[in-house]
This record gives sequence, C-alpha cells and structure tokens, in this order.
Amino acid sequence: MNPEVLAHGEVLIDLSQHGPGPMGFPAYEALPGGGVANLAVALGRWDHRVSFSGRVGADALGSLLRKTLEDGKVDTSRLTSDFPPTTMAIVSLDAHGDRSFDFLWQGTSCAGLPVALADASHLPQIFHFSTVSMCESVGFANNLASAKSHQVAGVTISFDPNYRPRLWENPAEARRAIQGGLSLADIVKISEEEVAFALDEPAGDPFAQAKRLHQKFPAPLFFVTLGPQGCLWKCGGEWGRQSPAPVKVVDTTGAGDCFMAGVLHSLLALGKAPSEVLPAEAAALAAFGVKSGSASTTKRGGIPSIPSLSDLQ
Repeated sequence: MNPEVLAHGEVLIDLSQHGPGPMGFPAYEALPGGGVANLAVALGRWDHRVSFSGRVGADALGSLLRKTLEDGKVDTSRLTSDFPPTTMAIVSLDAHGDRSFDFLWQGTSCAGLPVALADASHLPQIFHFSTVSMCESVGFANNLASAKSHQVAGVTISFDPNYRPRLWENPAEARRAIQGGLSLADIVKISEEEVAFALDEPAGDPFAQAKRLHQKFPAPLFFVTLGPQGCLWKCGGEWGRQSPAPVKVVDTTGAGDCFMAGVLHSLLALGKAPSEVLPAEAAALAAFGVKSGSASTTKRGGIPSIPSLSDLQ
C-alpha cells in the first residue's frame, strides 16, 4: 500500500546533555533525532504508514539511525547510506529544559540531500519537510524541488520551518527558505519566534503577527506554537487558541515535531483534505497536537521522548 506520509529531510544524532559526568564536565548521550525523523517515528508508532526519504552516513551511527526508524515502523527504502559521516546536533539544556543547538553539518550525511521526486506508483497522501536540510544551496533547491514535485502530483504538503539559526550563514537565506516552504504548504506548523523572523519583524503580539503572516501565506490549516502557552490555529474564517495541561518539563527537544505528528495523526483519522476541515475539527487537531507536544517534554531526547498513542488517548 502507498504510504500515508512521506517525511523528507534530516535524521541525525542528538548529542544531548544530561548533566555533569564523573569528572564534573557536561555529559552527552548519542540520541537518535532530527525534526523530520521525530515526526516520522511518532506517526509510525501510532500505526500510520510512513516512509522516510533522507541520508545517513555509512558508519555505526548511521546504522543506529536506520534501525531506530525501522523499529519505529518507518519504511527506509528511500533512506540512503553514503560515505559522509552521520550528521550530529549538539543539544545543550538550560535549567528549565529549554535547548540550544550547535551542528556538525558541513560534509556530513544531511548536507545536500538529493531531490525526492514524486513516484506516481507510490504517492503518499502527505509530503512533510522542513528547512533544516535547506541550509546550503544544494539542499535549498532540492528540498523545494521535492515539495513542488509532490504538489504537482496532487499530494498534500506539510511544512514545519524548524529554523535553527546556527545552521545558516545568512539569515536572509533562511527567511527565503521559510517563505518558500510556506508558499507551497497546505498545512503549516510554525513557532511564534519563526513567525516574527519570517516577517522580518521584532517579536511582538503573536496573534497579530500570525494574522499578518497568514495573509501573505494562506495555508488552509495554520498552527502557531506558543511553547508553554499552547498554540494558535487558523482554519476557514476562524482563529482559535488551545492551551496545554501543565506538565513537568524535562527536555523540550522534539516537542514541536510531536505537536505536528499529533496534528497529522488526527487529520489522517479525520480523512479530509486540509481545505475541507471545519473550524471545530481544526480545534480538535490543535488539542491533540498540544497534548502530544506537551507529553514529549516530560522525557529526554527527540525520538526517545515520543509518547505512546495509548498514553495520549
């Protein structure tokens, strides 16, 4: 059967800080992650048919990532293993569990991903991508070409900017990548910080800025995540807001990816195209997205923190 979702982009190792080591220096653990991969594994574990398109290195860490995807019930037939070493993100945490990222990117497996052309005999319902693997010119062009190929084939396009400033030498190029993704997307998940960045404005009222961005890029389903304040959503002629239940935050890595997985899970269960969704149904999508993202913050890591569907239900 054809996949419900084709996730195209980065799968990498998160070198995640977990306190001091025996000599008092920060200790890091090699955890499988990458925003697009986090979403793919969440949907795979939640019993959806998911394929992953990307690349890992021909090394032990690449083998770990492939096995992690496969253990998460993700089809890896479009995951290649080339000679460059596997990409790594160094994830450091502050006292509140909020993370910052540094990357070992140039010359690694996620740099310059090839185009993922739509296969007429194996079309997904949804094609999902982000800007992480667009941070250099080849990846920039190839990611947009991949999304456009699927759009032309009639596939729903899902987009999460997942902006990581330290990956980009030129912020203007990052802004252009976000705007390029927004221009193609039927479903958008974007953080309030990314909204201000995409508008090239200082951070301000998130609702007013979200309205301005949506006027420029009117995706049928539009979600703005607000961290501990939940999210805003736009569907049809209505805006809404969804607040989260309180949780004890350990690590926010992957929270946005689980939010988006929750939205796509609910949309697939609904069985409607984004343009057919009613505002009350969009509110339910947002509620499950917030629940999924919040639950993921109670554990460390990206893929390791994905909650089970039974826990969420």
